[in-house]
Amino acid sequence: DKSISEEKENVQHTEDIDTLAPMPTKRRKGFPWYWKGEPFVNNTQKVYDLRMIEDSNHKDIKKDINPEWMAEHPMMLMVKHNRIKLLQHPLTNNWLKYTWWHFTWIIFAFLLSLHIVDAVLLTLYMDNSWSWVQFDKNDSETLIRKKCNGTSPHLNIFGCPKVNKVVYGFLWISVFLCASTEVLGMYKLRHKYLESSFVMNLVNIILTVILLSPFPSFGMDYAILKDFQFISGIFAVLLAWLLLMTTLNRYYSKIFDSTESKIFNHT
Repeated sequence: DKSISEEKENVQHTEDIDTLAPMPTKRRKGFPWYWKGEPFVNNTQKVYDLRMIEDSNHKDIKKDINPEWMAEHPMMLMVKHNRIKLLQHPLTNNWLKYTWWHFTWIIFAFLLSLHIVDAVLLTLYMDNSWSWVQFDKNDSETLIRKKCNGTSPHLNIFGCPKVNKVVYGFLWISVFLCASTEVLGMYKLRHKYLESSFVMNLVNIILTVILLSPFPSFGMDYAILKDFQFISGIFAVLLAWLLLMTTLNRYYSKIFDSTESKIFNHT
């Protein structure tokens, strides 16, 4: 089996790199914080050679649209065959820290910011909206406009504020960015991307589009929503905050672990 033979070679390589060697003089291209050659000790710090996984770095991920790089990656082989010791090896930890601080944190920061903005904007929009239940069914468009402007002598509400056009516009931008990230994830990872967070994000996008669709035309001007729109907005707000908490719960340990490691290495 090809994967088993590759795994054995990787195991042998990770065992060999525990031996120390004199510090080479030439810096290896691609990883500025370690040098070409075997591991060495410099100021009581051991540095590992990452040639074992250098061929499957983030540059390959950007170029390749197929998910084969995931199946053949040494890290995936360790997980597949339940090699706990290899996953806990300093080489693996150093590679994970490198990938996190080199480019993964940028993706995480973008997704986290997107979820925060989406949740806040949806909350503001719903807080500034009204449901048709708060109006009489026989009210005409003219009477509704008078009630919203506070000019009707028979008000049954205190008046409904106009929609913040900035919030409305940014919500559409947020929907477009969320949909783009989901499409890109599906395009890159195929069926491996189908998980609970993807389903939640897809439902949230659909509910937000329903919420932002004006029915009728003056509904957008005065933030008056149909019953199904108002219900969709409520669920969209709940899903947006749930997605934000899921994102934080998934990545907060990586932030603290990586920060602690970075501080320790600098000290």
